[in-house]
Amino acid sequence: MRSILPNLTQWKSQRVAPFLHEIRKTQEALVSLSSEGSLSQTQQSSLEEFLAQLPELWKHGDARPTHQPKPVRTREYRTRPDPFDGDWTTILEWLEKQPDATASSLLDRLIAKSPEKYDEKQLRTLQRRIGQWRYIMAKRLVLGTTSNQVSCPPKNDEPLLLA
Repeated sequence: MRSILPNLTQWKSQRVAPFLHEIRKTQEALVSLSSEGSLSQTQQSSLEEFLAQLPELWKHGDARPTHQPKPVRTREYRTRPDPFDGDWTTILEWLEKQPDATASSLLDRLIAKSPEKYDEKQLRTLQRRIGQWRYIMAKRLVLGTTSNQVSCPPKNDEPLLLA
């Protein structure tokens, strides 16, 4: 590993040094243009405007549209069928009886009930669903709503059926 590091450092210096040298030459050319007095009044004012904007321009990056990140779209649909769709009422009954049950213990019960349908890979999905249920139940307790359909956390606008 140590033999690679000097080569990497040397490669960086070979790549970066000419680039920095080119930047320095361009800066010197701009300074000489602005100080020589060989420019007309309008050229001098536009050059001064450009130089005044330089400290802020680098913060915005490249202005070309090809270099702008694409906006991220959130999707409003499911990409896979809900694996707990058929047994959600059973899970809700278990949670009503034992609200402090963990998703892991509930998944173990589901696996024991239907081993061909569930496996350990679905734990995170069940944790999310139970988290949504707990959010809704806390909201019902705080706000005192009695509706069977309460909207889920802000991430997911799809209502979660409670019973």
